[in-house]
Amino acid sequence: MKRKQIPPKTAAKVMFISDRTCCVCRKPGKPCQIHHIDGDPNNNKINNLCVLCLDCHTETQISGGFHRKLSAEQIILYRDDWHIIVAKKRASNEKMEIKEKSPDLFFKEIITEIDILKDRKEYDLIGLYYDMLGNNDLRDKYIELAIKSGIDDVTHIFLRYKQGKPDSIPNNVVKRTIKLQTKNEEWSQLARTYVQLGRFQEAIKCYCKSILENLENDNIFSSAFYIKELSKEKLYLPLFEQEYSKCIKNNDLWRQIRCLEELGWYGEIKELLLKNKKIIESSDDLLLKRTLYTHLEDEKNLLKIAKIIAECIITEKDGSVDLKRK
Repeated sequence: MKRKQIPPKTAAKVMFISDRTCCVCRKPGKPCQIHHIDGDPNNNKINNLCVLCLDCHTETQISGGFHRKLSAEQIILYRDDWHIIVAKKRASNEKMEIKEKSPDLFFKEIITEIDILKDRKEYDLIGLYYDMLGNNDLRDKYIELAIKSGIDDVTHIFLRYKQGKPDSIPNNVVKRTIKLQTKNEEWSQLARTYVQLGRFQEAIKCYCKSILENLENDNIFSSAFYIKELSKEKLYLPLFEQEYSKCIKNNDLWRQIRCLEELGWYGEIKELLLKNKKIIESSDDLLLKRTLYTHLEDEKNLLKIAKIIAECIITEKDGSVDLKRK
């Protein structure tokens, strides 16, 4: 079977997003080549490609002995992490250059680079370039061009995510991506897809699935990597927002306050407490009263409630007062 050559446009894109640097050792200036992660030289989809130096590429082919063997899973971790670092570095450098260079020189360089990308019809990269620069209008213009010219499903979802328009993704694109990633048991990639779609509960489930699977297989690095990524995504925030909306419907004042505390929405807490001040003060809920007087900085009533709570704790063995709250 004849080996398919990587399309020049795809090869250029892979090299660009990796800064022409090996994603594993990350040593600048080393000769590099494009590696097929799944070992299939005919699978030229961009999510199956990465940049490796000759030394690290050799380590993907080692079998046995005392040398390390780079697995596909490890390479994907290294690649994705390196792409994030490169993107952040570029964004940071552009901001520094704006300050250090004259506006004329800076924009001449930008126009030159974008013109090169335009000649290659790399509309998705131009869109991401403008996204890093904070120009949303031009970002959206080139993302629309990229989608119109034809891109793979994963890139389609990612670009709409960068726009904040997950609802604009066609259902067939979403279904194909989820079906394929589920079939291949790519739980970490599926987790990212769900994040980009705004389906946070499903994203958390897939992250946990990936983490548990890696722990069971003693892939400690991979487990730690996805735990870190899950933490950085802060997916607990949309869950607290979801719970907050549910508590409003159920008229559960205490739970509303707890959700707002976890979200850090302290202005909303004070507004909610003031709105319900009379109801709280006429109730027997000591913890709600303590919360009310704490946020209102009512020292006199706060000390009074604190004293009552302390007395209740002492006599709690009688079962006369229940102060348990979650």
